[in-house]
Amino acid sequence: MDRKPIGVGRTAEVFEETEFTVLKLFYAHFPSNLAEREYRISHTISQLGLSTPKPVGRLILDGRQGIVYERIRGLTMVRLLGQKPWRCIKEARRLAELHHEIHKLHISNDLDLPKLRDDWSERISNTTLLNDAEKQEIQFRLNQMQDGDQLCHGDLHPDNVIIGDQVWIMDWMTGMIGNSAADAARTALILRTGALPSGAPKLLIVIIKIIQGWMSRAYMRHYLKLSGRTGLELEAWSLFAAAARLVESISDEEKQQLVRMIQSKLKGDGTGGYRSQTNIKREL
Repeated sequence: MDRKPIGVGRTAEVFEETEFTVLKLFYAHFPSNLAEREYRISHTISQLGLSTPKPVGRLILDGRQGIVYERIRGLTMVRLLGQKPWRCIKEARRLAELHHEIHKLHISNDLDLPKLRDDWSERISNTTLLNDAEKQEIQFRLNQMQDGDQLCHGDLHPDNVIIGDQVWIMDWMTGMIGNSAADAARTALILRTGALPSGAPKLLIVIIKIIQGWMSRAYMRHYLKLSGRTGLELEAWSLFAAAARLVESISDEEKQQLVRMIQSKLKGDGTGGYRSQTNIKREL
């Protein structure tokens, strides 16, 4: 294509299509069944009353799968924080509020959304960064976890929120049905361990890590307050959130951090980078 993208992600580029629509064009190597899954799930989610862009069509361009979406104007939460980092606590709370609104929706099986536990189980089976014994132990523990029927975003983080004339929740490719504590545990994990800029100065890395810690704690405190969940409930799911994330296109450094967290939890340390219930109560 001759046009320049207005957005670039790990799986796709976004192009201006018309004044009212954009084209999300997946990279050539992206599986067509996953593009179809995103379209189907996004169409389902758009009928549930959440603030999310509506898909209006599919196409194939230069051998690449594409979805045409309603155009949304605004800044991602990541870009907003890049301009105004002092708002990190406020935006973390906003993220918790958005997540809680999603989790208020209880979903019936006839909507044909994937089950979170099944999806995570498959991901854990496919990782090559854990040995068979570790994966078997994680799968055994996962099977003991209580399932749920709440709507789960599956990948809610500041880059999937656009703030404009209203707040929009983006990228529902990973939309699922499951236990909302699992979904919140994944978001807390991403906020805490998200990749740092490659080659960044040490001082900048220290500052970013501090902000990540602030945001993760602020998100957790506010989400627990809104949802009535406990820190222990989210901590119980953190092992599986970390293990399922290992198959994703994230940095090797982040993967190694997750592996260390997983192995620590399997050995009975239990912290895995999360606050204990006592510490969470103190912070509240």
